[in-house]
Amino acid sequence: MNFGTSYKLNNNLKINLKSKWSSSARDYGNANDRDSGKWRDATLKSYIVSDLGLNYKLNKYNAFLNIGNIFNEKYSTVLDYSQPERSLNLGFKRLY
Repeated sequence: MNFGTSYKLNNNLKINLKSKWSSSARDYGNANDRDSGKWRDATLKSYIVSDLGLNYKLNKYNAFLNIGNIFNEKYSTVLDYSQPERSLNLGFKRLY
């Protein structure tokens, strides 16, 4: 389930928060059981991942700061393949 909110603090500054929740999930046969050499099913843990973004409009430019996985949640969507840890993206865009 995905959910998010966005709030305009003033004419130039906007903040947004996006979150993704997944209950426990079953990974069907994507893991090899090393002891028996057979495929097995596995249950993945539930998780919540949140991203935070700030956007600031300045004349003909838009400055942005995005923080992905702000709580540095450790999670998997496929067994034995971890997902990205916290990340930071900072930049400017020219508005036309």
